[in-house]
Amino acid sequence: MGEDIEHQLYANLEANKFVIQLDESMDITQKALILIFVRYRQGDDFMEDLLACDELQTKTTAAEIFAVVNKHIALHSLRWEDCVGVCTDGAASMTGRRGGVIKLIQDVAPEANWTHCFHHREALAAKEMSPGLAEVMDIAVKTINHLRKSALNSRLFAELCKEQDAEHTTVLYFAAVRWLSRGDALARLYELRDQVLTLFEVARSDLAVHYKNKKFIATLAYMADIFNLLNNLNISFQGKTNKQAKSVFVMYDKIAAFKSKLDQWKRRVQTNDEFDMFENLDDLLSKSVEEHVDIKDVIVEHLVNLRKRFDENFPVDPRVEKKWVRDSYSVDVQQCCNLSNRLKEDLIDIMSDSTLETLFRNDTLVKFWLTVSHEYP
Repeated sequence: MGEDIEHQLYANLEANKFVIQLDESMDITQKALILIFVRYRQGDDFMEDLLACDELQTKTTAAEIFAVVNKHIALHSLRWEDCVGVCTDGAASMTGRRGGVIKLIQDVAPEANWTHCFHHREALAAKEMSPGLAEVMDIAVKTINHLRKSALNSRLFAELCKEQDAEHTTVLYFAAVRWLSRGDALARLYELRDQVLTLFEVARSDLAVHYKNKKFIATLAYMADIFNLLNNLNISFQGKTNKQAKSVFVMYDKIAAFKSKLDQWKRRVQTNDEFDMFENLDDLLSKSVEEHVDIKDVIVEHLVNLRKRFDENFPVDPRVEKKWVRDSYSVDVQQCCNLSNRLKEDLIDIMSDSTLETLFRNDTLVKFWLTVSHEYP
């Protein structure tokens, strides 16, 4: 069965252009792995599959990564000329101008455009924090490590949580390489903050003082909320929309919406002292209004910086540059500066075809362009 599935995959790839996505990983035995995903046309939709998961025998350099990818391309008689895109994170080994994987791939696949992974860009935008938030994050990680570093600590904390009827009995590890980890770990720690304080007081830990500090708890609540919202954005990039593979336009719609929300949240906090968009923080402050002013400045600073970092990591909006792809029947062809005169003429032909316009209005964007690709490749 496995061989049959593999045969079908490579048969589809041989008949189509394709794009690949690369990512490095590591298993529990410390083996360095390279994951190769592939996206290709099948009928009136795009399909996505795992092409290969292979071990990097020595170093994780660009040359080693390319050698493994090239091995799987050659093994099944695929042609680099059919590779029209490659998606990776922004690591130097991937994107180096002279010796990165992208450069090595583009040398053999000139049509391959590079795309910086949306998940990685969002993670980069959320990574940097102001000193105040970074300090709270550091204390949170120390707390989690203290509770999880030994079996005894874990058992004592679990029993305490059971005695106090807490919903959960353990905190979650934070791992920087897992992009949803920060939000999940902070949310669980905030949920169990009272049990953490009780245990630290009994153990006479130096960390107990932080969990008595109202500003620390308010900041922890805000961080749990904002990183949960960032996690929701990250998750929204995944899966499909109306059973169709998501397009770059859908992704940028979500990015644009989140940027607008950041502006609105900053305005509401700064002007009206409103915090209801941050569920945990709003619940905490509704019980004690003492910390509004102190926490407000921290939140406003973080939201402003977060918005700047999103602008830096998502600088070009394809919804403007490639508007003709998404809205072919209302765009001004003469304003499509990125199109050659020949392509403008093709677009005029498409816009003048009433049959195609009906298809454009009634079908998905992907199906429409795959349909016209036969006549307008």
